[in-house]
Amino acid sequence: MTRVCLLLSALALAAGCKPARTTTSPGPAEPKGPSVAAADIDINIKGRDPEARTPENLDALLDDVRTKTSVPGIAAAVIDRAGVLAIGTSGTRRADEPAELTVDDVFHLGSDTKAMTALLVARMVEAGVLRWDMTMAEAFAGDPMHEGFRDVTLTQLMRHRSGVSTALTDLPPGIMQRLEPLSLVERRALLTSEALAIAPRTTPGSNFEYSNFGYVVVGAAIERAVGRSWEDELKAQVFEPLSMKSCGFGPTATGDARDQPWAHVDMKDKFVPVELDNPAFLGPAGTVHCSLADWGRFAAVFFDGASFVSSDSVDRLTSPVPKSDGRGGYALGWAVPELEAFGIPVLTHDGSNTVNYATIVVMPTLGAAVLVAVNAGGDRAQQAAVAAAFELAKQTRGPQPD
Repeated sequence: MTRVCLLLSALALAAGCKPARTTTSPGPAEPKGPSVAAADIDINIKGRDPEARTPENLDALLDDVRTKTSVPGIAAAVIDRAGVLAIGTSGTRRADEPAELTVDDVFHLGSDTKAMTALLVARMVEAGVLRWDMTMAEAFAGDPMHEGFRDVTLTQLMRHRSGVSTALTDLPPGIMQRLEPLSLVERRALLTSEALAIAPRTTPGSNFEYSNFGYVVVGAAIERAVGRSWEDELKAQVFEPLSMKSCGFGPTATGDARDQPWAHVDMKDKFVPVELDNPAFLGPAGTVHCSLADWGRFAAVFFDGASFVSSDSVDRLTSPVPKSDGRGGYALGWAVPELEAFGIPVLTHDGSNTVNYATIVVMPTLGAAVLVAVNAGGDRAQQAAVAAAFELAKQTRGPQPD
C-alpha cells in the first residue's frame, strides 16, 4: 500500500438524514533554446478487459477507513459505461454536527481539476481555437516575456515540463497586493505575465516539475483566446454538454450553509471546520467541486469508445512522458503509473486544497472508474482517500491472473 500511496500523493495540490447506504447496481538553469521533450511511454489503454465488477461491501469499507483515520466524512463511487455502479458515504458534513453526508453532496476536487482544464483545451483544439503545440509567443502575441519561454507549448505546461514558476515566492514581491483590485481574468493575466518574465527554472521540455502556475498560464491562454473566463468556458464546453449540473468552483460550504460538506483542517487531536480554499486565480489548477456522479460523467470520457472528443485527443491527453525515476509518467492532467501498480493500465490523480482530499482512478480498458472524496485535508485524509480508492479499484477490477 505504501508504494501506491506515494505514487498518488505526489500529485496532490500543495493543493438532513442520509438515505440508506447500500452498494447499488443501477440501470533554475538558463535555457539555451527549445529542446525536444522525452519520448512518450508506449502504454496501450485500448483493448478490453472483462466487464467491471460491482465492489463488495462498499459501505463497510468506507466505515472502516473512516474509523481508522477519524476523518469527518468520506464518499466514494464506482462508475462504468452505464453510469453509477456503486456509491456510498460514511460520516458527517461537519465534524461538530450530526448531519451526515449524502450521495448527492458535492466535494472539492483540488488538482483533479487539471484533467478538466486539459479536456477543455482538447475541445478548443478540435474547434480550431487552440493548438497542442501553440507556443507562449503565439498565445500571448505582443506581450513581453523571457526568451526562454517563447517556444514553450501548451502541452509542455500541462505536462509540468515548461520550467514555469512553482510558487508565488518565485514572482516579484508584492504580487498579491497588485492582484487585489483586479478581476479574476486580469489576475491570471498578470500572474502569467510575471511568471513568463523570469527565466525558466529548468530547460523547457526536460524535467518534470509539478507546477500549479503552469495550469494558470494555460487558463490565461484560454481566456486570451475566447475573451471570457476559464470558469465560463469550462462550464460551456465541458460541464454543460456532459450534464455535470452540480459542478461549480470554490468552497462547497461557507457561512451558515449546512446543505453541503464543510472543509476541515486536521489539528491532530480533532478536525475543525474551516472556510478555506485555493485562491480563485488558481482555478485551472484546482478549484472545481462536483458530485461524485457528475465527476463520473467526466471520467467516462476516457473509457474506450468515448465520443465526447476524438480518439486523437484522448490519446494526447493520456500519453505520458516518463518521469526521471522511472515510476510511470505524467500526461495532461493525469498520472499514468507503471502497469504493475494496479495490474491493468490506469489514469489517476490526487487533488487537495489542503482542507479537502480527492482521488480518482480511471481504468479505460475496463470501462470503469473509482472516485473518492474526503471533506478534510492532511495526512489522514490522504491515507483515507488513497486506501479506499486502491481497494475499490482492486474489487472493481476483480481477480487477476497470476
